[in-house]
Amino acid sequence: MNEPTPELGTPMPDLAAQLPGPVSAAPPRPTVTPPEYRLVPPPSVPLPPLADHPSVPLPGDPVPHSAPPRSSPGVPGPRRPTMSGGLPAVTAPPRVDGRRPAPPTRPRDPRPLPPQVGGPLPALRRVGGLRPVPAAPGRPGSVTGPAPAPTPQAAPVAPGSESRLLAGRHQARPGGLAAHLHTHGPLPRAELSGRQGARRLIELVELAGLRGRGGAGFPTARKLAAVTNAGNIRRTPVVVANGCEGDPTSGKDALLLHLAPHLVLDGLALAAHAVGADEAMLCVHRGDPLVEHLERAVAERTDDPAAVHVVTAPTRYVSSESSALVNYLTRGDARPTSAARAAEQGVQGRPTLVDNVETLAHLALIARHGPDWFRARGTADSPGTTLVTVGGSVVGPGVFEVDMGMPIGRVLGLAGGTSTPTQALLLGGLGGSWLPMPSAVDVELSHEGCAAGGTGLGVASLVAMPAAACGLRATALMLRYLAAESAGQCGPCMFGLPALAEDLDAAATGTMDRELSARLRNRLEIIPGRGACRHPDGAVRLVSSALDTFRRDLTNHLYGRPCDAVDASIPPVLRELSASDDGGWR
Repeated sequence: MNEPTPELGTPMPDLAAQLPGPVSAAPPRPTVTPPEYRLVPPPSVPLPPLADHPSVPLPGDPVPHSAPPRSSPGVPGPRRPTMSGGLPAVTAPPRVDGRRPAPPTRPRDPRPLPPQVGGPLPALRRVGGLRPVPAAPGRPGSVTGPAPAPTPQAAPVAPGSESRLLAGRHQARPGGLAAHLHTHGPLPRAELSGRQGARRLIELVELAGLRGRGGAGFPTARKLAAVTNAGNIRRTPVVVANGCEGDPTSGKDALLLHLAPHLVLDGLALAAHAVGADEAMLCVHRGDPLVEHLERAVAERTDDPAAVHVVTAPTRYVSSESSALVNYLTRGDARPTSAARAAEQGVQGRPTLVDNVETLAHLALIARHGPDWFRARGTADSPGTTLVTVGGSVVGPGVFEVDMGMPIGRVLGLAGGTSTPTQALLLGGLGGSWLPMPSAVDVELSHEGCAAGGTGLGVASLVAMPAAACGLRATALMLRYLAAESAGQCGPCMFGLPALAEDLDAAATGTMDRELSARLRNRLEIIPGRGACRHPDGAVRLVSSALDTFRRDLTNHLYGRPCDAVDASIPPVLRELSASDDGGWR
């Protein structure tokens, strides 16, 4: 990819210039080797040592991978949502003296349990919200054994690191409820009890300016208010915690659920109390090794206002989309839909709040510390901290908790800087955008900062692309994966994405085709906004950014001059993508 463009005997038009956007003619490549970007902050802003920041390896990177696998062997026949402990989908366990007993110990069956989610939800006793309880350091039944998931290599806490979500990561292994209360303290149940307290909680979230951490960045207070207003005595709301981390470039939700499951469950309980829900579901992918860990955490809690079920969904890329989860919990089909808003008509027709697990963890911290504390970090429009996954050609790939608004260059610095000369960064996962280096280092990791840089934040993940790799070839591999993982229920996914993947394959291999640029331009214009979900829109955004970021390579390839880059130079997290083999959408 670093060789100069050879001179041609016969001048040819720049076919890449016909593509949408500011594509210029390709100048000759310099013969000098690109610099190695080992990014450090300016002297006036000292960067904490790498050891002060927790990290979890990415799939396929040089360090052991600790995130849960993304696929598991399937079981023949149709499958419907499987609830923890074999519980029916929405049936609360019997209560004794106002408390839910822990589920009995049972042998673990590797096969998914039969579903129990058909038909309308049974009428359940409305719970009056959070109940004040003594601020005890712990409760009976604390689980202190090792979690079933591989333990991430979390660094010890250093003075001044001020971790929020990952406070307590210095522990050798994740503790139970007692350890969680020791780290974060009890919830302010007395101050937030009753319907007046629920309204106060929504006001606190609005003052804090919390935005969703699942990718869209929607204001959380508006979602809470919409679900609350749609609920009534016949349509009791439901709360869904989305821990189905569908994007292969991200590992933040898995790390959070492993290290701080009770912080997520605190937020789930608070959200249920705020909207008046009596059912809550924590969703992860089928085969996730965290399932038993989460079931034990749920069993420890006896004073939450809603019955919590751990639900396993099919391991598909789009099954983590909110409408797909609602569809799965209602009909057993994990494909996205364009149905009514979940806040108005969600799971089984009930008003439903769907929030990412990191969003709920922030909610639990806001309830404890208040909106001013939350806004003390981050930016005015994107307050607080966030978890970001950094991978690709960096020294220390992993998951880091950073302030919203931190420049991407400093985020890379937390991962030790780049390990090889780097030509571009992938921001926002497989549905995100390529950003060219070195200008990408100045983009701020916030919604307004990314918008100013001409992109969106999306999934908080960064993948550094080495200069020795072919960006077009990497994008073609990603498009093949996105096309295979689509729900296949609309024209853009059934025909548009495979066609885009074929065109990129042809460009990456140097197939000389005078009509290729015109086809790409036409498809990139007609696909967006026509799908049943945003999946094809994300694919178009990815391709459009690739054509701009790697336009020099595109010009060479369209002239029939493929590069000498090999696939081995592409980061494994992108090179080794493979569609799910778990048997479908049920």
